Amino acid sequence: MAWTIYPPDGPHALVTSMIQLKPLTDCNRAAFLDLLREPWQQHSWRGREHIVAWRFFDRPDDGAVTWLAMDGDTCVGMLDSMLRPYALNGQRILMRETADWYTVSHLRSRGLGLRLLMHMKTYPEPNFVLGGTDINVNILSKMRGWNRLPDATSFVLPLRLRGLAASWLRRKWRSKEPWLRLLPNAIPAKLPRKVAAPDGGVWRLVPKTETIALPLPPSPGLTQLFEQKQWEWLHQMPQDVARPIGIEFSCNGSIVGFSLSQIEPVSSGVDGRIMFLHGDAEHLPWVVSRTTQVLADCGVGFVRACVSTPAKLAAMEQVGYLKTRELACHWWPRTPAMPMMVDVGYLSVDDSFPYWNHRTK
Repeated sequence: MAWTIYPPDGPHALVTSMIQLKPLTDCNRAAFLDLLREPWQQHSWRGREHIVAWRFFDRPDDGAVTWLAMDGDTCVGMLDSMLRPYALNGQRILMRETADWYTVSHLRSRGLGLRLLMHMKTYPEPNFVLGGTDINVNILSKMRGWNRLPDATSFVLPLRLRGLAASWLRRKWRSKEPWLRLLPNAIPAKLPRKVAAPDGGVWRLVPKTETIALPLPPSPGLTQLFEQKQWEWLHQMPQDVARPIGIEFSCNGSIVGFSLSQIEPVSSGVDGRIMFLHGDAEHLPWVVSRTTQVLADCGVGFVRACVSTPAKLAAMEQVGYLKTRELACHWWPRTPAMPMMVDVGYLSVDDSFPYWNHRTK
């Protein structure tokens, strides 16, 4: 599969190159790593090959694919995708989540990124994109066939002063972040509100050897699911990337909630992220509160979360989380059904890996 990329002046100008789309394999692995250095800001992969191996090569063989745009032996663009389970109006479906959408700067105005995205439509599953850069969101909003769903909302909670300072410093002077280890981690920044457990309510950490089997939510709309394959893959994640924590909540012997979080090592200590929340409106505040306390007990200084239903938004605010921004949700459906409600979080493929923690300057 190949096509011609023309310069901005049009097809009568000098033809610049012939681009071919190829799936990521061992044959083009070196070229792929050369391209990946740009978005991940890596000077060298020495000592970090295991991160790329887990992220792209050792994941479940269930339809995940990374497509590369190759200009001869040079990789000039990429688009990754994984199949993830969702519920659409109470029925389980598979959704193709796209991530790591990137092209080299000098080809961005010539349609290369759009060609990669259009290629994903050749797969039989619906496509879903959570968030993205302002440019990418603008592109999706104008492309025929892509529908804008209700937004998700990003939240943060700075538990400790060091975590708050690190979050700010990381955007300005990332190389200075390790200096914050001189700041005592015990100094609080914002104390989360505690929500008492209901009568008969107990919680427990879920061992990695235990099977995850959450009930299918009956609610209408599009709902992100969490299943055993994802649980196993996350536990294969290198420890210097993140460590997953599953918490089960029950009341009088019946499961009423579940949360999945990550402990993410950073230069200044550890951050936390709530990736997935499951539960009814009555028990969600308790689920969020206890999950936050578990992260705090692990030394986390800064917590991120993403939710999109009214009940989860209310639970985050009740515990004391702060809204940061709205995240656009787009999908390219294979069905005329249009979900009026979206229930998603940071479990999406590109958010399961905090790549910014491994950037170098």
